[in-house]
Amino acid sequence: NVLVWFSEVNAKAPRSPCHAAPHQDGIFASLAPNDAVITVWLALTDALAEMGGLYFQRGSHLGGALPHHVDPEPENLIGFRVDHGDHGEDEGTEAVPVELNAGEASLHS
Repeated sequence: NVLVWFSEVNAKAPRSPCHAAPHQDGIFASLAPNDAVITVWLALTDALAEMGGLYFQRGSHLGGALPHHVDPEPENLIGFRVDHGDHGEDEGTEAVPVELNAGEASLHS
């Protein structure tokens, strides 16, 4: 069975400085427990790296739920971000662009 809990549109206009700060979807969507839940990003238009698209932090799923904090930056579409504390976002990991064509989807656990 599939249950759609909520839907949301994060629209970004061309040349907009808006972005979604680094986060984990289970935390972002307040899904608990989140081990039996997925979120889906459905690209309504082509989403390419040069357009400011999504990046995955390689290996970030191996560390479990990370702490997040409120981010007052007005360009942050989601209003919070991963709290890396003393560690930089890119420390020891690689950011991998996720490029989707219109109609394609990315599933996140």
